[in-house]
Amino acid sequence: MYYLKKPKLFICVNLSKSVSQKKELRMKIKYILCSTIILLFTVSSTYGLQYTFQPRASFSEQYTSNVFLSEDNEKDDYLTIVSAGFTAEALGKTGSLEVSYDPAYTKYRDFHENDAWRHDARLRGGWDLTKRTRFNISNRFLRSEDPLSEEDILELRDKNVVQEGDASTRKNRRTFYRNTASTGLTYQFGKDDSVYAGFTYGLLRNNGPQDEDNDRYSPSAGVNYWFGPKFGIESRAEYTRGEFDRDKDFRDDPTDDFHNYSGMVRFIRRTKTRFSIFGQYNHAYRNYDGDIGDSNDYTVYAPSAGLTYVVEKGLNLRLGGGYYYQEIDGDDDEQGLFGNSQIDKTWTSRRGSLNLAALTGLAQNNFGAENVGLEQFAAIQGSASYGFTRRLFGDINGRYRYSDRIGDADQTDDTGKNVHRYRMGAGLTFAPLKWMAIRLGYNFNKVNSDEKTDEYDEHRGLLSITLTPDQPYRYKE
Repeated sequence: MYYLKKPKLFICVNLSKSVSQKKELRMKIKYILCSTIILLFTVSSTYGLQYTFQPRASFSEQYTSNVFLSEDNEKDDYLTIVSAGFTAEALGKTGSLEVSYDPAYTKYRDFHENDAWRHDARLRGGWDLTKRTRFNISNRFLRSEDPLSEEDILELRDKNVVQEGDASTRKNRRTFYRNTASTGLTYQFGKDDSVYAGFTYGLLRNNGPQDEDNDRYSPSAGVNYWFGPKFGIESRAEYTRGEFDRDKDFRDDPTDDFHNYSGMVRFIRRTKTRFSIFGQYNHAYRNYDGDIGDSNDYTVYAPSAGLTYVVEKGLNLRLGGGYYYQEIDGDDDEQGLFGNSQIDKTWTSRRGSLNLAALTGLAQNNFGAENVGLEQFAAIQGSASYGFTRRLFGDINGRYRYSDRIGDADQTDDTGKNVHRYRMGAGLTFAPLKWMAIRLGYNFNKVNSDEKTDEYDEHRGLLSITLTPDQPYRYKE
């Protein structure tokens, strides 16, 4: 039998501000590498593990019809991207740890000033500390000059569809980097009963005089409990501290640091084996420091209700809606309808697969390329793949997101701004050898907005060659 010992937990906190962004970038990279080495050393010092290692390398030629995502002054360019990376995993009976890293160098044919290194590093792990207690940790570091490299994506996490990435609009090719680290501890004390606590720290650093940097500190906790076979409750509470920084020659309205308190409680009544109804209440309170801007504190009241259908074990379809009321200190209040729905379903066959995901709701979006504030949104995405032969594969994908940016009712005047984001793509992959894949792909990106300067259309073409073993290297203690 193979066992993974319980890991020791190392926590490093650095709240100091570096003198320059380059120095801070080096410091953050060292911190990430240090944390990764400590975790790998902790896991490697145990016994009974299975290790896997999968290297990869790729060479790509990309064409873009609108390199700066301009509304009317479109300029095209060709990019050469060379990348080499790996994924390594340590797997035991009671836990696992996975690390991946993909550095890439991007060279522009015409706009050489945008040549840059890209870095995408990810770490995730989970350990069963006891039969009922699990500890999870994750970290992602991204450095890029591609404004679409962190588009929001819907993912299924703990039975809920969540948004990943940045849902705001970035339009320049200046390098930026983001790091998001999170930990979570869950205790399962019943079939559907659990209590959890977690902490997330995120940072964003931009390389532009008119872009704000930010730091986010977010502890959270929640309880899910069923009083019997028919009645249950799900709850979550979160505190967020947001801190913002900018250059001295920043010309836009600065964002105040803030404290944000939010919570959700959902009451559930099972009516049949697969059906249930729910009533939900969301509450948020935003308190700005008021040191630099004229931002208005506000409170959001958002009741909603709907029904849930259990598509299969562990996967629910939720359909509902509600009404929000935003009470703003010193300004006009905002109110309106919003959706509270989600779905995530994958269909598979012998030759292909199809995935559909959708999510609607309210969100406080303050840590992206733009400081959006409160918004109601609806997002849907789908993808499909099919194997025509043993060596030829095809895929298509599409994504749409609607956002009604209610805003924070401050001096930025973004209240009522509507944004529509579209993305469609398709590709063919040919595998002449087990360790080689040649892909020809196309993507179309489009944004429509009430603010015309945010709008753009972009066509992208891609030809890439990827080399990787068809099976990872394995080692077992």
